[in-house]
Amino acid sequence: MSTLTFEIKVPTTVDTVTIELPYYCSDGITLYAIMAENRVISVNDWQRIEQANIWLLNEVPNQIRHIDIKPITRAEFVEVYNRVQTKIAELI
Repeated sequence: MSTLTFEIKVPTTVDTVTIELPYYCSDGITLYAIMAENRVISVNDWQRIEQANIWLLNEVPNQIRHIDIKPITRAEFVEVYNRVQTKIAELI
């Protein structure tokens, strides 16, 4: 199993965190699936403003280095991902 290590910067301290890949997390707005250092899937479903996005990123975004990032399950990520895919497919 591969891992990815990065620093989380807090105003007065710096913690080092090692995560096992794949890693699923959310900042409460965006959900991330970190598959490798250069492969990240980001998904949003803003139902209130009827906007949904799926991004394939080639680097780990800075947002996951914030202290408010929380781990989520793969199932939680896939649920939102599938919901967004369905919304997009309905428009095509």
